[in-house]
Amino acid sequence: MKHALSLLFTSSLLLFTITACGPKYPGDDSPNMGKVILTHVVDGNEEVFIMNADGSGKVNLSQNEGSDSMPRWSQDRSKIAFVSDRDGNPEIYIMDSNGKNQRRLTDNPSRDLYPDFSPDGTRLTFTSERDGNEEVYIMNADGSKQINVTNHPAGDAVSRWSPDGKTLLYVSDRDNNNELYTIGIDGKGAKNLSKNEKQDYGGTWSIDGSMIAFASDRDAGSGSNEIYVMLADGSKVRRLTLNEAPKFGPVFSRDMKRLIFSGAKPGSDSSQYHIFQINFDGSDLKNISQSSSDASEGDW
Repeated sequence: MKHALSLLFTSSLLLFTITACGPKYPGDDSPNMGKVILTHVVDGNEEVFIMNADGSGKVNLSQNEGSDSMPRWSQDRSKIAFVSDRDGNPEIYIMDSNGKNQRRLTDNPSRDLYPDFSPDGTRLTFTSERDGNEEVYIMNADGSKQINVTNHPAGDAVSRWSPDGKTLLYVSDRDNNNELYTIGIDGKGAKNLSKNEKQDYGGTWSIDGSMIAFASDRDAGSGSNEIYVMLADGSKVRRLTLNEAPKFGPVFSRDMKRLIFSGAKPGSDSSQYHIFQINFDGSDLKNISQSSSDASEGDW
């Protein structure tokens, strides 16, 4: 369905109004649209699963004795990138959306983590320590031409590609604490977006590139994060969650009306994580993974 959304801010809440027909994104007509991929622990082993947005219909896609984690959709929902240690240490792999044709892209003694597809599916970013500290790299979708993009003595990690394919969003501690940065895919123009003395983590863009969701401990008690949204320029920050429990990895739904994130149950002493869903206005928080073992790192 074609759509466009215009963003209206009030003092306490971001509102959307449908204004006109807008772009049709790759994957809008995919049978996988609206489905969540996640890391799920089965018999003590991490596997990549797919499920419906209400938590039903879980299917194990990776089915490997190694640890498989950190799954990310291609925008057209035909491929999934993930991390596996099945060959001895964490490397980047991709597979078809049904779990077939699993193949390794990186081959380095250092850990390669946090893959993300470019919007056109021809390249990926990932995090590696191969040059002495965490940096963000870009490579082709066949694993060729692996290039250090951030190239900074501080730690740079957990990158996400902007919807227009021109910019990377990542976490860096180059200003003495974890903050959200953007940088051009040519490695130029690094910019601190969050500019907060507390720790900010795991940013992701909305599909239209207008907003960013992230986790932060700026308003939370010891050992917990909350989920926030802001405009893509770092302004108009708004807190979504209001309970003191660890949370990370927020991701927008395609229609930008809801988000999922990984977190512990509010008020629980358990270290077990679940996938939660929440409306864009912060209402209707619910646990959609409903599992007796860890479920985390969801992508929608």
